Amino acid sequence: MLDLNEKLTIIFHNKTTGDYENKTLYLNQFKEEYSHSVNFDNNIDLYIGFKKPIKNFYVHLSTPLESPIEILFEHSTQNGMQTIKDVYDETHGFSKSGFIQYKELGSSNFTVADIKCYWVKISTASTDENELSFCAINMLLNSIYDLSAKYPQIIQEDFFLGKASLHVAIENARNEVLSKIIRKGLTAESDARLTVFDLLDVQEIREAATFLTLANIFEMVSDNADDKFSRLSKSFFKKFEASFNLYSLTIDKNQSGDGASQNFQVKCARLLR
Repeated sequence: MLDLNEKLTIIFHNKTTGDYENKTLYLNQFKEEYSHSVNFDNNIDLYIGFKKPIKNFYVHLSTPLESPIEILFEHSTQNGMQTIKDVYDETHGFSKSGFIQYKELGSSNFTVADIKCYWVKISTASTDENELSFCAINMLLNSIYDLSAKYPQIIQEDFFLGKASLHVAIENARNEVLSKIIRKGLTAESDARLTVFDLLDVQEIREAATFLTLANIFEMVSDNADDKFSRLSKSFFKKFEASFNLYSLTIDKNQSGDGASQNFQVKCARLLR
């Protein structure tokens, strides 16, 4: 079920026809039940909106581009859409899935297709036919490449658990990590329930989420309590516990999207499984 508190608004704008396609309900979850194909050229703008400024999100491409393209990132300010500088694009121009991160924050919200949000706009000057398919745009705590760095064989199809990729397992681990943080009593502004977009620095929890994802995958593929995968699951879960028990979190308590003076040291009791 889609968590409405974490819902990004996702709109494709065809500048030639003037049409706006709202794909919010289809591209927020990593369930791989839907994809949106588009010829991403200079006629298309992709708008990603949220109720507050955000500075990172994850793009899951079911059909990435064969070669990277140059992408322009902009965000909404009091002076209209302005270029975001120093973007760290792990998708490498939509040639693979990955995080998109930057430090600058949009300073104003406005209306696109009758929806008022803080917006990030993604576009390209390319006139080539760049056919690609988006599967999901939202936030995760780690990536497939984090998993393969810890266990290279994890990208083999045997570990996909009947899915098209490992993104569903990564999303499930994200939800589990967030639930554990919430149970520690951390909240957002006015004691609102914490969401993944309230964690302002994914690097603080990225390794722990990677270990938990691997532990969960190996637990699922294990046939018995003594086989190789069961041992791997237990080993990675211990690594998750060690990483999770020693961390600080930069939490967006004032809902500004800015991490200044919002760092909290979190002491965690031992987690039982």
